[in-house]
Amino acid sequence: MQGKRTKRWILLLQGYFHMMYLPELEDQPWFPQCMRRQQLEYIAFMASVSGLYKPVLPFIEEAAEWDNGHITDLCSGQGGPAHYLLKHAATPLSIQLTDRFPDHHFFQLPNLHMRHKPLDVLSDPIPGSGAITLFNAFHHFGPTQQAALLQKIAATGRPLLVCEILQPTPWCLLRVLLATTACQVLLAPFVLPFRLSRLLLTWVLPVNIITVCFDGIISVLKALPAKRMQLLSQTCSHTSYLFTFRRLGGWLNPVYIIEGKAQAI
Repeated sequence: MQGKRTKRWILLLQGYFHMMYLPELEDQPWFPQCMRRQQLEYIAFMASVSGLYKPVLPFIEEAAEWDNGHITDLCSGQGGPAHYLLKHAATPLSIQLTDRFPDHHFFQLPNLHMRHKPLDVLSDPIPGSGAITLFNAFHHFGPTQQAALLQKIAATGRPLLVCEILQPTPWCLLRVLLATTACQVLLAPFVLPFRLSRLLLTWVLPVNIITVCFDGIISVLKALPAKRMQLLSQTCSHTSYLFTFRRLGGWLNPVYIIEGKAQAI
């Protein structure tokens, strides 16, 4: 009974935040780039250590066949998932990172490039010609924007992989709270690149604890439930382009994907 009440409150809060469309701090133009960088570096570190994106590798390798391994990654942040894919994919990849707030202070790897010009994926043309990926950023858009983005990508005919790691559930909220508070305090010295400012803003002045935890909670409340991701995939599909929803991974760290492919007519 208690679990049902908790889930009901989360759904009510989710509806409220969707209605208000309260954005995460990292989406705000005024949010300091140094703090956005540290937040995204920590999230990328946690995802890499946990091997969160491992179940996605076969889909990436298949999509990469579209244009000799060239991939355009949307809403890349610090490019954490792209780093993981380059290091672990069996197929050679070349990934172009894009973001509304491009940050060139990221781990440099061969075949990994950050687009210098800011990219608004809703209004700007999507660069490149290969497969398109979107990691842990789909929930940053409202329901209407999500449908519009899928339809925009379908019009290009290019393969797509949307990957989400959050769901609006008590279990997911608990994991996020633990990861953004206690785990962040313990793991701050091990996040790469090492920064004294990270220790200062985590241990002395707990700014990172507040900002990362806040964005984590908002992200969970705005996350699209699996059933709605599946429904969105079905409603946006048509005869020339098919979206397929899948749940990957185990019960501890599930991953939810929307795969898009052009269909022969």
